[in-house]
Amino acid sequence: MNLTKIQNSILRLIYYSYIILFTYAAAIKLMEHEKFSMQLGQSPVLTSYAGTLSIVVPLIEIVIVVFLLLPRTQIAGLFSGYLLMVSFTAYILIILNFSSFIPCSCGGILEKMDWNTHLLFNSAFVTLALLGLLISKSKSRSLALLTPVQTGAFLLVSTTLTIAFVWGLFLNSEKKVSEQNDFIRQFPMPVHVADRIIDLEVNSYYFAGVNSDSLYLGNFTSPLTVLSFTKSLHLKKRHQIQLDTILSKYQSLKLNIVGHYFYLMDGSVPCIYKGSVSNWKTKWQAGISTQFTLTVPQDSVKVVFRQFSNRFESNVLGVFSIENSVKKYLNPKILVKQEVPFFDTDGILLYNNHQKKVHYIYTYRNEIVTTDNNLQDPYSIQTIDTVSRAQISIKQLKNGERTFDQPPLVINKKAAVYANLIFVQSERLGKWDRSDKLKTASIIDIYDLNTKQYRASMYLEKVKNQNMDSFIVEGTKLYYLSGIFLAEADLGDKITRYYNPKK
Repeated sequence: MNLTKIQNSILRLIYYSYIILFTYAAAIKLMEHEKFSMQLGQSPVLTSYAGTLSIVVPLIEIVIVVFLLLPRTQIAGLFSGYLLMVSFTAYILIILNFSSFIPCSCGGILEKMDWNTHLLFNSAFVTLALLGLLISKSKSRSLALLTPVQTGAFLLVSTTLTIAFVWGLFLNSEKKVSEQNDFIRQFPMPVHVADRIIDLEVNSYYFAGVNSDSLYLGNFTSPLTVLSFTKSLHLKKRHQIQLDTILSKYQSLKLNIVGHYFYLMDGSVPCIYKGSVSNWKTKWQAGISTQFTLTVPQDSVKVVFRQFSNRFESNVLGVFSIENSVKKYLNPKILVKQEVPFFDTDGILLYNNHQKKVHYIYTYRNEIVTTDNNLQDPYSIQTIDTVSRAQISIKQLKNGERTFDQPPLVINKKAAVYANLIFVQSERLGKWDRSDKLKTASIIDIYDLNTKQYRASMYLEKVKNQNMDSFIVEGTKLYYLSGIFLAEADLGDKITRYYNPKK
């Protein structure tokens, strides 16, 4: 067999290899188009272009196959296949070295490969195409006119432009996701599962707080009972709060623990007790005339609260200063009312001990408001949901009360803060989210207070098929209550690497 026949055999083998690869790849992408679109949508490189690319990529693969089947266009087809494989290889290199997380693979049999194996596979096909193009040079009149230097320069420029194009997609996609998010989530890790589960036997417990060595649970039905756990969720002790002044009329005492102090408060009475976790004895705080609906302590003398103000016809935030007497300060400019002032300003109140900030997460719109600990200098962060105005319908009852005419659209369900990150639970599906995940897991979106940007999302597996009732974050752990169960999950370094509380 002479050299020409060997070259022709190698060239045919390369053509057939590319025909088989792209035929199979295009067929899988089109037959499982929804799955392919979703995988592209959760890619950190191609998120913003997933809809377009889910159609364009298989069509390009089909066109290349047609070119490779026709003798007159085989060289053009091979060159196009080479550039496409270069772009796929560049994509994998960016995923492995520059992206914020590594998503799952995609594409039929290639889905079984890890990313490094996929990189080797693609590199092999790039090499085959280069070999085929070099063999084809002697068979094409137009290519034969090029000197070896010109051929090398042409391939180098084409390759560089292709890699630059993929890199540009990555940079632009990251910018769109972080700054102009079209409700597109990024999941850097698989589903977070409970590392440890405790059966509490009753479902009336709630998180009362956490300090340097313990996690505390209060109890709605037994408000003077406290459970303390180690941070590895081993029960330390059951405590009983002793009231120095007993009010028979309190209705819903709620426990909050900050450092080595605790507050026991009821906004409907209103009353505030204060004590130390060293002996669990309270001291009555007199002089409170303001009813409140939410509270969160800042330290041993200041408590942030929310109340409905008849004067401003809206919910407002304020601060109690508790020393020898109780002093009150209100700032009605922080919470912005829309059409239904009482309802559309409903939300979640948090205090960030690391950054000394107050956070208010609106329940029915895509906004997080942050102020300093004196309720000054407020600024807002938009969540990735697209609902900016509360979708609430109200009806008037015969007794003059108002209630929901239909269930309102809940945007932000629960929230927690740690360091510079706010964790927000949402039950709304994003553009490329998997609808089946809501049956088995909760979705938590994470925002960076330093950069005022969305960072990532996580799936948190339900415990014993129970919905998550509440959660808190402490360091690398997320603790959550689901029905009668207390559980913990490890956040992982894909999330905790964003911690930067002092910035």
